[in-house]
Amino acid sequence: MRRADYFAGLGEFIHVFSQVEAQLQYALWSEAGVSPEVAKAVFSGVRLDQGKSLIIRLQDATRKARNPVLERAFSQLTVLTNARNDIVHYGARFRGGGIEVSTAMAAHIPDRLRIIPIDEGTFRAMIADLYQIKWVIDLHIIGKGRTPPDYGKWVRQAAELPWQYTPPQQSPPQKPRQTPHPMRSRQRGASQE
Repeated sequence: MRRADYFAGLGEFIHVFSQVEAQLQYALWSEAGVSPEVAKAVFSGVRLDQGKSLIIRLQDATRKARNPVLERAFSQLTVLTNARNDIVHYGARFRGGGIEVSTAMAAHIPDRLRIIPIDEGTFRAMIADLYQIKWVIDLHIIGKGRTPPDYGKWVRQAAELPWQYTPPQQSPPQKPRQTPHPMRSRQRGASQE
């Protein structure tokens, strides 16, 4: 992957991510049932994770059934948010034609280390998922009567497509082999006689 392609993909990914963040704000306003003026006063500064949580809390408080399609989208949005945070906060390393993002500089224990290899398909998959999440959020707002119903059928079908991006499986840290203590092995042998 060329550097120029990486930066073009990163730019589009961040752009679409910001659109999803804005759409989530509209969904929060809609779920809360408040006017845009009140929503701007009350919800300005609400971050993505907080917005998802508030939508679910509002559904619980008003005894509305949770939307499984929306919850599925929120789960994938969490995956993409983690990837975005790693990319933005730790940057990419360009090594021998390959590109990877790593949390090595902040991972205080091996379990916290995450490595994301970036290739031509990585940003395409992430962006496709972001558009799908945006459609799911649109569909949630449509349910509140804000968009023409013919749009809803197409969005509903798109919302149920499989996710394109899956985070790479991280290798579990290797546990050091413990050698038996000489006294313990002698004690075990003696007790077995």
